[in-house]
Amino acid sequence: MEELKKLFSYSKDTVIFTDRAFNILWSNRDSCIFSEYGSCCRQLFDGIPQPLVSGKYELRHGGMVIECSVIDYPDREIYVLITEESDILMSFLGKEYVQRLLENQSGAMRSAFSGIITSNSEIKRLLADKDIFDGIKYVERNSVNSCKIMRFATVMTELMRYTDGSIVNAKLDLANELDKFVERSQQVFERSFEKISGYNIRFECDYDSGLYIYTDPQRLECCLLALAQLANNREKANNIIKISAVKAGGSISLTFTPDSSGTDSGGGIFSKHTYLYSGDEYKIDLLLVNTFCKQFGCTLYTHDEAENSKSFSIKMPFFNDNAPVIRSKQSAYDPPLYTKYHFFYSELI
Repeated sequence: MEELKKLFSYSKDTVIFTDRAFNILWSNRDSCIFSEYGSCCRQLFDGIPQPLVSGKYELRHGGMVIECSVIDYPDREIYVLITEESDILMSFLGKEYVQRLLENQSGAMRSAFSGIITSNSEIKRLLADKDIFDGIKYVERNSVNSCKIMRFATVMTELMRYTDGSIVNAKLDLANELDKFVERSQQVFERSFEKISGYNIRFECDYDSGLYIYTDPQRLECCLLALAQLANNREKANNIIKISAVKAGGSISLTFTPDSSGTDSGGGIFSKHTYLYSGDEYKIDLLLVNTFCKQFGCTLYTHDEAENSKSFSIKMPFFNDNAPVIRSKQSAYDPPLYTKYHFFYSELI
């Protein structure tokens, strides 16, 4: 094994030696995805036929799919695991041709979406003129379904922002950003989705001002939207999301915890999406949160609350600097009828 250690010690990739039971024997990194599983990384290889043979495998970790090369040394009964620790999808989105293709296609989808919403508004007006108010609800449901279609393009475009040089950091007061996030989220449910489906999510908050972070406000906003999705877990009973943020030492702990009001939450109009590959769907919200954490030096933690309920916490570096706090400017124009908040939350109703 000493010869192998010398061979892989200075590799730019993460290299791990394990025995046949995936107990970690050696690593060329002090910290990596394998070490997050303690002294045994067997969980990463669940569902993969064993014993492993030399070749390439796709490992699931925190919403990411990571390519891992395995070299089997049967005479020594060890595996050598080699990976760049980069997500396959994020690597794909980093290619310029893919970025141009997605920008063009996303733009085409936004244009088509705008056309649908404009037509729906005209149809609603005509129905109202003829006192056919019962028909308006079906038009509104079409608008929500259009938001569901836009959700994927919105998330993919957001992930691409981490690869195309769009990151612009600023000093932010997390409490200010959370206030804005909660206000916009509540408006989406109370003014749009509740009257269509009867379903509403209430946000309960507990945090103080002066929680300074250094990050991109646009990336933070989408990360918060993804955290809300994860906390709700597409479970109607999780109709309360508690948001807390506290400073502990040099870090800030931001937590999203699901809860239930104990009453019938309604919202039975839209059926829950069934994945073609059940149990193997790409956890896109988790990938988005983990990508944010990787970019900005944060750490994601989860904790089981109850059946079908988990809380999600992000440990964020506290930004101790005298730089001025950047506040999001209010646009002089009226906000669009449908925003990324509608696109993200459309999956929950």
